[in-house]
Amino acid sequence: MKKFIDKYKKWNPTKGVRLLLLFVPILTMFITFRIDNDFWFLIKTGNTILEKGFITKELFTIHANLAFIPQQWLTDIIFHLLYSNLGNYGIFFFLIIINILIIYIMYKLCLLISNNKIKLSLLITIITDLILQISVFTTRPQIFDILFLLLELYLLELYIKKKKNKYLIPLPIISLLMINLHASIWPMTLVFLVPYLLGRINLKIFIKEDYKILPIVITLIIMVLISIINPYKIEAIKYFFNSYGIEAINNSVGEMKPLTITKGLMVFVYIFLILLSYYFNRRDKVNLRYLLLMLGTLYLLLEHYKGMVFFSVTSILSLSYNLKDYFKEEKKDYLKIKYLNIIVSIFIIGLFTIFLINVKIENESDKALSKVSDYLDKNTTKDIKLYTNYNNGSYLEYRGYKVYLDPRAEVFIKKNNKKEDILEEYFNLGSGRLDYQEFLDKYKFDYLIVDNRELLYIKVNKTTYKLVYEIYDKKEKINYRVYKRG
Repeated sequence: MKKFIDKYKKWNPTKGVRLLLLFVPILTMFITFRIDNDFWFLIKTGNTILEKGFITKELFTIHANLAFIPQQWLTDIIFHLLYSNLGNYGIFFFLIIINILIIYIMYKLCLLISNNKIKLSLLITIITDLILQISVFTTRPQIFDILFLLLELYLLELYIKKKKNKYLIPLPIISLLMINLHASIWPMTLVFLVPYLLGRINLKIFIKEDYKILPIVITLIIMVLISIINPYKIEAIKYFFNSYGIEAINNSVGEMKPLTITKGLMVFVYIFLILLSYYFNRRDKVNLRYLLLMLGTLYLLLEHYKGMVFFSVTSILSLSYNLKDYFKEEKKDYLKIKYLNIIVSIFIIGLFTIFLINVKIENESDKALSKVSDYLDKNTTKDIKLYTNYNNGSYLEYRGYKVYLDPRAEVFIKKNNKKEDILEEYFNLGSGRLDYQEFLDKYKFDYLIVDNRELLYIKVNKTTYKLVYEIYDKKEKINYRVYKRG
């Protein structure tokens, strides 16, 4: 390992080679790209907003008059327009563009923190982006969270290094974008400012800082004030507080569960490497704001897997600072914006080539669940009362059916919908605490779509519902069954 590190430190890559190395995470997107099941209710919402305006009631399920705000309304519209006009290729291309921007900002941030240690910056950028792709980078609003939180950190670091207030001016714009793209994560734009306020405290064990905190305080106030510019006003700002810390969601939604070894062994290795970097940083004092950002987001990650977005974004600060003395400073060679044009041009050609050689990007029409929807289209109408479980509801909503449930967990909490705890009812059904016959009698569904991941899959055979269609998804190892009320 030591020989490899020594060779890497002596290696002097050309600009072209550096550019190609930054291509590596982009190329892996051909492998990691996937359509997340949340994507379907996102584009359904986007289409509904364009047709009906900014909705305040839930319209996609069988439940009437549930209070609802689409807290990611702008993301919904963007995804809908892309998918409706360009299909999966449009979404794939958009994710590539976003990731190019993420890599560009991440690389420049690493260079800034490490004092232009190019080889270190390349290494950190590539590893971090690959981890983001494997863990959280998919067709969800998180892609915007990563991009704008990274940009916020970069601007704050520029402010400290250059001592110019102009670098804080874009931060309120980031706040405005985040409240409309993903309101539930918007508070993190303010949370990320806190370590920069506390980082000004000068203690012997930390490096001495001399930047002014008043401009940051003023910026924070403006960021809060400007966030009211959204269709749902104070409700969007409150969304985070109404949706987090709910036991039913934390105990059942995958991304809200604590990080475990089985779920994220690679993530634990990454955490270990970041903590290890503090051991190697024995030549310099600890940077307080980087330490606070790392520890705060590490706590979020250990509490909820969703915290991986925040931890990955902030960890590059600690890595770049702690390891910078192990790499020599090189000539000023920032990746210029013109290289982004080159990257974009190459990928336009690349995607056009994909069309020509018919390389398949996964399409929803190839999935078993779409065939279930095709069966319903041929044998019934859209106004049926349809049972779907938590995972399947989103896609059936996209196909035009009103369902019992979908993956928008917070929508089905009484605290938010002002009517009833549907999510709790669903989990009681799945655990056996709610009698399945009592549940079916209550709703009198016309059709049930069940799969082998739920208890009702076994119990429904004891009811009057008759099996009318069945299909097995070999890739996902899921067996779907459609039952009709007899």
